[in-house]
Amino acid sequence: MAVRITILEPNRPERVLVYTTVVDIILGRASTCDVRIENDPMISRLHAGLHIDPPHVGIRDLGSRNGIVINGIRFDGVVNQRLIKHRTLRNGDTVVLGRTSVQIAIGDDDELVPPASRSALHETPSPQGSSDSTWIGGPTPEDATDTAPFVPTAS
Repeated sequence: MAVRITILEPNRPERVLVYTTVVDIILGRASTCDVRIENDPMISRLHAGLHIDPPHVGIRDLGSRNGIVINGIRFDGVVNQRLIKHRTLRNGDTVVLGRTSVQIAIGDDDELVPPASRSALHETPSPQGSSDSTWIGGPTPEDATDTAPFVPTAS
């Protein structure tokens, strides 16, 4: 099994990450983030964390100013007046962080990796330098309940 994360950031080429083993990643503006989102001023320095254990994916808001929107519904960590520390994501879910969209796909390796990239799946180093993921395209990180409607605020 594999998890593909497609990141659509304003004014930047689409980035695709494919994970086949357990990994935790942090998305945000800080240079220390595993997936750095530089071109979105509405992203917090440490915006969200993803725990990937294919085929399972969980997301956690790391105290961001603008929160997380999952499939059009704001997730602020509170559901039915209970604090929920993380939310499970499913195949096809879209997460919005600021003005950046993160699309989740879960499936077999053959379904998630483009044919031209399959030979590189286990050869291309990940952005973190580990074998837990493969960076398929785009720049590297050095250059990722019902509540009130989402209304972004500038950070």
